[in-house]
Amino acid sequence: MQKRGVLYIGIDESNHGRYPEICVAVFSGLREDCRPYRFPIPRDYTLLSKLDSKKRDYRFLILTKPQIRESRSKTALIAPSLINPYLEENNFDEVRILVDGKFYRENIKTLVKGLKTSSRVLCRGFVNRKKKIKGKKGIKSYVQPFIIGLADITASELYSRVTLRELHKNERLLELIL
Repeated sequence: MQKRGVLYIGIDESNHGRYPEICVAVFSGLREDCRPYRFPIPRDYTLLSKLDSKKRDYRFLILTKPQIRESRSKTALIAPSLINPYLEENNFDEVRILVDGKFYRENIKTLVKGLKTSSRVLCRGFVNRKKKIKGKKGIKSYVQPFIIGLADITASELYSRVTLRELHKNERLLELIL
C-alpha cells in the first residue's frame, strides 16, 4: 500500500462522565482543518455537512461506565481503538492527532504506543479559548482547530440527536479494544 501525505485527526468526547459517552475521531487530509476556527455557541450543526467531503471521515465509540473509569489518561487509552481501524485501511507518511483538552506527556506516550503504524506520529492537546462578546452576558463563541470542533459537534449530534438503536446500526461505530 502506497503512503500518502499527512492524516489529521481530531478527537473529542461528549458528556465528560455522563454515560453512555460518545467518543469521536474525525479524520482529514486537509491541512486547513488544523487551523483555528471560531465556533458559535450554541453549536452549529450545519457544519456536519463538511463531513460529506471525500477528504474527511469519522469513527466513534459508545462508552458505558463499566468499560472505562474516569481518569486523565482515558482518551489516551481509547484513542487507538478509534484510530487503528482507519490506519489499517489507509496509509500515511505522517499522522497528526489533536485532542480536545489537556493532554499530558504520559498521555501522548500511551496513545502513540497503542497505535499500529509505522508513520511518524505527532500528538498534542488543545484547550479552547472562549470569547465573551463585549457588552453581552455569557460566552458567545470559542476558538479551536476546526477538526476538534467538528469532532465535538459530531459527538454532540450522535449523543443528543440519534437513538442508541440507530447508533448501533451506524457503520462508523467501532468496538473498544483495551
